[in-house]
Amino acid sequence: RSATMVGMGRATACAEAFVLLGRFDEAVEDLSRAIAFDASNSELYVARAYGYLAARNPASAIKDFQRAA
Repeated sequence: RSATMVGMGRATACAEAFVLLGRFDEAVEDLSRAIAFDASNSELYVARAYGYLAARNPASAIKDFQRAA
């Protein structure tokens, strides 16, 4: 596996853990790191959009949903 995939996998795993703990802002930060590795991955934008919604940031969520479409 490439270093990019390992870094992205770690970021998404951390984001999932933060969501389970209710730490939505930190989940968004980790998903942003994953997006930096793979900006063409629409699933990451959708996941971050839900993180933004949970963190009560609907404007950013809308932008990510639009990017994912």
